[in-house]
Amino acid sequence: MQIVKVKGTPHSESLPSIWVNEFSFESAQEFCQKIWKLDSDPEVEEIFVFVSSYGGEAFPCLMMIEAMIACSKPVNTIAMGLAASCGAILSICGTGKRFMAPNSFLHIHHVSGGVQGDVPTMEMEVKNIDKVNDKMMGMIAAKSNLTKKEFLAKLKDSEKEWRLNPKEAIGYRFIDVIGVPKFLQTIVISADF
Repeated sequence: MQIVKVKGTPHSESLPSIWVNEFSFESAQEFCQKIWKLDSDPEVEEIFVFVSSYGGEAFPCLMMIEAMIACSKPVNTIAMGLAASCGAILSICGTGKRFMAPNSFLHIHHVSGGVQGDVPTMEMEVKNIDKVNDKMMGMIAAKSNLTKKEFLAKLKDSEKEWRLNPKEAIGYRFIDVIGVPKFLQTIVISADF
């Protein structure tokens, strides 16, 4: 019998993790259920959310952020590949350590949306989109070393599309660690020789 250390999980058979690649109401509900299930598990000390996404809808993203905030355990986020739009916001708003894989990017931009109808209805919808945008941009700024005004100026200087590599992201404190967390688990391998 031989004991070998391999990458794996610090807890039980599977890593207490969630993968996020879309932002819809269905995926947000599933995310919230998984977060709360892991939060209620006494074996789980911290939760890992891997984010690799082109983004999606703002309100599901806000639901997911609220679930992470409500969680009693640290929720670590790991940006993998591209964490764009809602993916960037979710990665930045982790409540534990915020990781970013060395070859990944955060892509940040203002909230976008489409409106239709008569002019008064469209004007009202634009105001509502602006409120959501203001909220989300404020959340990003609050998790960085920039004021909201400085953050919005950086976003404007980037022509409203800001793509950051890990060194840039850690410089603005959008993340805490460049790299992917390593997990060690001792497993027993039996072999007949």
